[in-house]
Amino acid sequence: GIEKLALHAEQTAPIERTQGKLEGGGAATSSQDERLAQLIDRLAVRLGDIEPFGSDRYALDARFVSSSGLKPGAFVEVGGVRVGKVTGIELDPESYESVVRLELDPNVELQDDAIASIRTEGIIGDKFVKITPGGSETILEPGDEIFETESSISLEELISKYIFESDD
Repeated sequence: GIEKLALHAEQTAPIERTQGKLEGGGAATSSQDERLAQLIDRLAVRLGDIEPFGSDRYALDARFVSSSGLKPGAFVEVGGVRVGKVTGIELDPESYESVVRLELDPNVELQDDAIASIRTEGIIGDKFVKITPGGSETILEPGDEIFETESSISLEELISKYIFESDD
């Protein structure tokens, strides 16, 4: 009776990690440690952009002929200052345009003639959205759309155009 209870308690005791070994049940392998570390890293990355108490940012949409290379999570800047992020990219099935959802800081007011451009950080860096303010007195409201846009420039297209269309 008592021996069985002691054996059962030993087998069901909490497992504690101490210097690479698991007490109460064998050694932890380095592959287990690596998998656990990778899992924690992935979880930290995914949770790093979550705002647990909500966000006071507001959303605007911008339509582009092409948003090639732009990804959700890319930053949005005005005047060289990061003021928001891209939260979604979808295809409009009727116009075949790319609809990009932007979330902006509440203190950023944009005019209805602002221009949204997809730019590349450096020569081969990540894409981001640059917004150039307009001169109108009408301010965009949450849910509105930026109508003036400039699509992303494809470096490959520029190079091929230069190579194949250059006159000798």
